[in-house]
Amino acid sequence: MEAPRREAAALLRGVGRGPQAAGALAAAIAAGLYLAVRFRDVQGFVEAVDHTPRLFHDFSHYYYATARSVSEGRGPAAGYLYTPFFALLLRPLASLSLEQARWAWGGVQVLLVGSLSVLALRWSRPTAPHAFVAVAATLLSTAVLHDVKWGQVGVLLAVLGLAATWRYAAGRWLSAALLLSVAISIKLYPVVLVAMFLLRRDLRALATSGAAVALLTWALPLAVLGERRTRRFYRKVGAFLEATADTAAGDPNSQAFASWLPRLWRDPPAHAAEAIAAAAVLLAAAALLRAHIPPETRTAFASFLALALLPFGVATSWANYFASLPAFGAFLLGQVRSHAALPRALLAAAILCALALASFPAVDLAGSWREYVGRRWLLQADLILLVAALVHLELTRRAGAAMVGRRLD
Repeated sequence: MEAPRREAAALLRGVGRGPQAAGALAAAIAAGLYLAVRFRDVQGFVEAVDHTPRLFHDFSHYYYATARSVSEGRGPAAGYLYTPFFALLLRPLASLSLEQARWAWGGVQVLLVGSLSVLALRWSRPTAPHAFVAVAATLLSTAVLHDVKWGQVGVLLAVLGLAATWRYAAGRWLSAALLLSVAISIKLYPVVLVAMFLLRRDLRALATSGAAVALLTWALPLAVLGERRTRRFYRKVGAFLEATADTAAGDPNSQAFASWLPRLWRDPPAHAAEAIAAAAVLLAAAALLRAHIPPETRTAFASFLALALLPFGVATSWANYFASLPAFGAFLLGQVRSHAALPRALLAAAILCALALASFPAVDLAGSWREYVGRRWLLQADLILLVAALVHLELTRRAGAAMVGRRLD
């Protein structure tokens, strides 16, 4: 138990006092007041965020239902899209009534949103204005609020992924690999974060993470559920995933780039979305490899860019997949300070615009949640941050090349 306590203490160190703490507290108060006035009560929140008129719909219908069915010797509930490992994590909830389990999950959500705010602070500059932006952007994030309303795991996966990145940037490869393996063992898309291991050609971290994922997703279920139930579990989840993928393209909640492309380009050629996605990945990789930045900063950029590129490759890309976007914006806002006044101001304005587009006031500006997601404003916020990051990396490359040239002269 001592190691996790040390990790938590290290995470909190430096954000508990001084200007950063003052900025964070001011943001929490301001965001809390806005949310209280905007939603008035829980039902107001539920009705304003997306379409289902019930809090924790996904938790109740998929997570809790699967916990109950697994504890009774059956398979996953219809629509459950996760691994047997996550079902086993949830199984203790089966001993509670649905109402008790919903209260417990609500407490977990509060802790996770708080943790995500702290991680956003860790990636921001230690000043009051930057802390204010980091916390306010997190608490008002449409992705975070969407995740809380549905009782989803987007914030959980963002916390695990950002914590893994933070530990790896600090040189703690083992804890980073284990944290990331837990995220991947719940849902697949955090696997993009192995980019930080690939960037450093860290076979040790890759092998450890892979072994841990195999242990959690196969060895543990086989030991607890048995081979027959485990295989049947995965077959059912596979069928549910196929059904979801078939309907995702027409769902306005999907923020996938492929679903937005027809609005930008009438009758795009076949595989145009795939070609653009490949170009975006190659461009991001080239910018990251050529940038003149410290190793720990490069690690952070590898993770944030990998997450920002998700809408190019994941057909669903629901709103809660963007829960790490506020931390990306807070991090990037602190990085662009190294540039000259004009590019710094332009990049900062773009970043703040993206964070505003990704916040709930933008939903009111759009007129409704359906209009907001239909216009793909959350996707556009992600793309603005992606472009700003690439411009920043290119500027650092040019600055580094100029510095080398001056030294040679």
